[in-house]
Amino acid sequence: MPATKRITASGVADYLELELLGSDVAVEGPCALDHLQPGGITFASRATPETLWKVSDFREGVVICPESLAHSFDGNRIVSDTPRVSFIKMMDHLFSDRSEKGIHPTAVIAGPVSVGSDVTIGPHATVGPEVEIGDRSIIGAGVVLEGRTIIGSDCFIKANSVIGAPGFGFDLDDDGTPLHFPHVGGVRIGHHVWIGANTTIERAALTETVIEDHVKIDDHVQIGHNAFVGKNTRICAGTILCGRVRIERDSWTGPKVTIIQAKTVGPRSIIGISANVLTDVPPDTVFAGNPARRIRDIEAGQFTKILSVG
Repeated sequence: MPATKRITASGVADYLELELLGSDVAVEGPCALDHLQPGGITFASRATPETLWKVSDFREGVVICPESLAHSFDGNRIVSDTPRVSFIKMMDHLFSDRSEKGIHPTAVIAGPVSVGSDVTIGPHATVGPEVEIGDRSIIGAGVVLEGRTIIGSDCFIKANSVIGAPGFGFDLDDDGTPLHFPHVGGVRIGHHVWIGANTTIERAALTETVIEDHVKIDDHVQIGHNAFVGKNTRICAGTILCGRVRIERDSWTGPKVTIIQAKTVGPRSIIGISANVLTDVPPDTVFAGNPARRIRDIEAGQFTKILSVG
């Protein structure tokens, strides 16, 4: 368990606006439920016999847990309806690793780039002359930003991703020679967007490829030209979105999903692991398989429960 700020259980509870039961012990850092340590803070999402056995003798740390578990043992606990979410907020506020701000001397900044305040640009990153980067965004090592790419505030782009390069669009000449359609459009990325390592996002042919606010994109994802990804959507590793794919807000794609060009995924939909999507996906549905087909509908309020983990 890494030693970080020395705080108290009451300080965590106050920040989360939750109730603390037990003693106001010192908190030295986060720990896993399977590796409880003195001064640690952890979370438990369910009141199972196994969980109760793990935390019953944990007196020198704190557990963020639901009410059903909090009233089953006498340790130090913070009561939360959503322990995992509360733990995430606590970690981000108190214990997250913050990169040193500034532009690394090996980064290449080509021309009069618009860079906001408190921006981090890592080693060997390349930023083109038409790029805009919003406040507090972090650009990882080896990232390449090209063309008319606009990145909002508080974004995090992991190492070796390429954003704004021309898309893969070819038409055949009379003699069968492939001719590349010149891509002169841009990429617009909203605020609080996470983009994983080795991910590529192509610029649009004439307009914009759009990634809206709070989208989370995993490693090794390919997003084609003129694609649209709606707010709060999560895209897992290995996913391929072909050109002009549209994913509406609050959706989720599993690992290694492929969606062919110009198809639309409706809001609050889930695409299962390794699915090959060849048709439009209606709102509030689960699609899976090869080719992907409708597995079931998602009832109101069930989306988060289906995706919940921990």
